[in-house]
Amino acid sequence: MKISGYWSLNDVTVFFPDGFKPPVTTERDLYETTHTVRLKFDYTITPTVLLSLGAGIMHFVFQDPVPGYGTYDPLKEYGLPGTYMKIYPTIYGLYSRQGGGMQDTSGQGNSMGPVAQQSQWQIKPTGTASLSWVKNNHTYKFGAELRIESYPSTAGTPSNGWFFFNAAQTALPYLGTINPAGGSLGFAYASFLLGYYNNGEIGQYSRFHLGKQAWAFYAQDSWKITPKMTLDYGIRYDYQTYLREQYGRIPSFGYQTPNPRYGNIPGAIIFEGRDVESFAKNYPHAWGPRLGFAYQFMPKTVFRAGIGISYGQTANLEMWSLRFGSDERFSVPTFGAALEYFRLKNGPPIVPVWPNFDKGSVPQTPGSVFMTSFDHNAGRPPRQIMWSIGIQRELTPNMSLDISYVGNRGVWWMSNGALTDPNRVTPAILAKHNMSLSNADHRSLLLTPLSLVSDADRARYNLSEPYPGFAGTVSQALRPYPHFGAIFVLWAPLGNTWYDSLQMKLTKRFSHGLDFTAAYSFQKELTIGAETFDPAFAPVQPAVNDLNNLRSNKTLSGLSIPHRVVIAASYKTPALKVNRWMAWFTKDWQFGAVLTYQSGLPIHVPYAQTQPNLTQLLSLCAPQSVFGGCNSSPYYNAPSSHANRVPGQPLFLVDLNSKFDPYKEFVLNPAAWTNPEPGQFGVTSAYLNDYRYRRSPNENLSLGRIFRIREGMSLSIRIELMNAFNRVRIPNPSADNASMPQVRAANGNTQSGFGYINPLPAGGQRTGQLVARFQF
Repeated sequence: MKISGYWSLNDVTVFFPDGFKPPVTTERDLYETTHTVRLKFDYTITPTVLLSLGAGIMHFVFQDPVPGYGTYDPLKEYGLPGTYMKIYPTIYGLYSRQGGGMQDTSGQGNSMGPVAQQSQWQIKPTGTASLSWVKNNHTYKFGAELRIESYPSTAGTPSNGWFFFNAAQTALPYLGTINPAGGSLGFAYASFLLGYYNNGEIGQYSRFHLGKQAWAFYAQDSWKITPKMTLDYGIRYDYQTYLREQYGRIPSFGYQTPNPRYGNIPGAIIFEGRDVESFAKNYPHAWGPRLGFAYQFMPKTVFRAGIGISYGQTANLEMWSLRFGSDERFSVPTFGAALEYFRLKNGPPIVPVWPNFDKGSVPQTPGSVFMTSFDHNAGRPPRQIMWSIGIQRELTPNMSLDISYVGNRGVWWMSNGALTDPNRVTPAILAKHNMSLSNADHRSLLLTPLSLVSDADRARYNLSEPYPGFAGTVSQALRPYPHFGAIFVLWAPLGNTWYDSLQMKLTKRFSHGLDFTAAYSFQKELTIGAETFDPAFAPVQPAVNDLNNLRSNKTLSGLSIPHRVVIAASYKTPALKVNRWMAWFTKDWQFGAVLTYQSGLPIHVPYAQTQPNLTQLLSLCAPQSVFGGCNSSPYYNAPSSHANRVPGQPLFLVDLNSKFDPYKEFVLNPAAWTNPEPGQFGVTSAYLNDYRYRRSPNENLSLGRIFRIREGMSLSIRIELMNAFNRVRIPNPSADNASMPQVRAANGNTQSGFGYINPLPAGGQRTGQLVARFQF
C-alpha cells in the first residue's frame, strides 16, 4: 500500500501599461492564482493485481480589475449619464490610417478607457480509478475518470458604457460610410469631439455560474501472442456535457420565436429552463476503439501499426465570461437618424435589465445586436481518427532508427462563428429578389435605405418593409432576421482537420556519457474552420472566406510547419583522474542541449480592399467589439474576403531568411496581389505554402551538476541559456493590406506600408537563469 500527495501554488501578476494614468488609461492588470491538490492511493491486491485510485482539485482565480476602480464618477466628471460603474467609459474607433486621430499603445484596439472588469473562478475536482491485472500472456487494464468543471464569474463590462465612433457622423448623410474612389469622407476623431457616437454597448454588473461534467470508462488488453508478436486492443467511452448556466440566466437566439416588439416576426431571445429544456444535446455515442500491432519480422527489426479513435473536450469557457453578462447593443439608425439623441452627453439610449426574460427586449435598437446563439450540437466533442505505420530498426546495440507514417482526420472541431452566419444575405435570397452581386446597380441598391427605394423598384425586386417602422438598408431588410444584426453561433462543431506526416527518429541510448534523440518531421496540415480559440489567446484565427462554397475554404493550417527538426542531447562528463581533487571537480557535470529548427509559419494572404465590401453588401457577421469575431474576422472592422494572387509575380521583394536591412527594405511585393471584382469573393487560399514568415531557430543549452552531501541530501545547481547563440528575432512584416502605400522617410528608411517591418521591437536576445535546488 502506498499513499502520496501533492500541492502546488502558482501566483502570476501581469501589467499591461500604456503610459496613461487612470481614469483614461487602457491599462490591464491581470492577477492569476492557482492551487492544485492531488492524492493517490496504490494497493497491491495480489502479486498480479494492482489497484490505483486518485483524486484532486484545482482552484483557479482570474481577476482583471480596472486601475482606480470606484474612484471616478462619470456623471460628475464627464457629464455622462446612464452608466453603472464608477470608471471611465470605453471609447473605440478614434484612429484611422487614412486620417489619423488618437490611438493607444496597448494593442487592445480601444482608444481610451478600460477594456474589462471581471473575475472568473475555475473549480475543477477530478477523480481516477484503474485496475491492472496480469494473467498469462495478457495484461488487462480497466479504469474510469471523472472531471467536473465549475466557473463562477462576475462581469462588469460593459456597464461603464462602450461607445464606438466612426466617420459616418461627420460624413455626407446620403453616402453614409461609402467612400468615393481614392478618398474618404468624415473623420472619426471629429465625431468624438462633437460627441456623436455611431454605436455602443451598455449593461448591468452581472454574476453567473457555468459548469459541465465529463465521465469516461475504458478497458484494454496487451496480448503477447508470441515472443515476436504483440497485439494491443481496447475501447474507451466518453460522456461529456456542454457548459450550462446554473439558473438559466444566459439567453440564446430563438430562430422561430416570435418577437412582439417587431410585429411578431421570428427571432427573439430564449432561456434554458423557461422557453426550452436545453439549448443543446449531449452526445451519447463517443466510443473510441483502439488497435495496435507489433511484430519482429526479422532480427533487430520491428514492424508497428496502430489505429484508434479519440475524443477531445467539449468547448471550454476561455474568456466567454466577458460576453455572457448583461450586454445591450445600440446603434444609430442607418439613415435620417436624430443625431442629437445619440450623443455622449445623453448617455446610452437604453436602460439595461439583467436577466431580462421579455421576448421583445432584444434588440433595443433595430439591427444593432451582436447576438450569441448556442449551437444545438454544442455537446458534441471533437472526434479524431489516428493511425500510424512504421519500422523500428536497431542500428547498433545503443542506437535505433524509427521511420513512420502518421496521419489523422478530425471532425466536429469547434468553429465559433467561423462556419456559421445565419443572418447573412445568401445567393438564394438575392435570386428570390431578382438581384445579383455582379450587377453594379444591384450592389448600389443593396446599400440604399429602403425608405428611398422607389415604388417601381420595390415592385421589380419584391421589396417591402419586414416590420413596421423599418429604417435600414435593403441589405438589412433582406436578412432572415432583419431586426437583428450579426448572429454569432457559439460552439458549433463544424470544423475539420487533415494531417499526414513522415516522421523519423534516431535514438542513442546512454553510453560513454552520451545520449541523444534526433527527430525530423515532414508534414502537411489542412483545416476548415477548426483553429477556433478565444480571440484573447489565439495564435491564429479560422481562415474562412466564402460560406456559400464551404469546401473551397479548405486551406493550410495557420500553424503549418512542413519541416521540423528537433535534437535533444545530454552528456555527462567523466572524471579526469589527474588527482583526487581534479577527479572530483570534473566528474558528473551534465551538458544538455535542445535545438529546434523549423519552417516559418504561413502568412495570411492580404485582405480584399474592394469597396463596397462584402460585409456591407451581404450584411455578413462582423464583430461589434474586440471580444467577438466571425467569418475570419477576429477583430473589429476586419475585411470580409481575401485578395487574389497575381500569377508570375514574386511574393517577396527580399528573401526573409537571408540577410537584409529592415530599415531600408520592404519585404513583401504589393504587385503580387489584386483585389477581387466588386461583389466577388477572393479565390486565393487564406494560407499558401510558399508564403511564410522568417524562420526562427530555437537553441537552448544547459550545464548542471548534483552534489551529494550525504545520504538523502543533495544540492543541484544548473545554468540554463535560452536562445544561446543570441539570434535576433525580427518582427513580422505588415501583411494585411496590399493596397497600403509603401512610404519612406526623408532619410530613405522605410516608414509604413505593405511589407514594412518595424525593427524597433526586435527581440529574442539571449537570456539565462541559474537554478539551485536543495533536496532532503
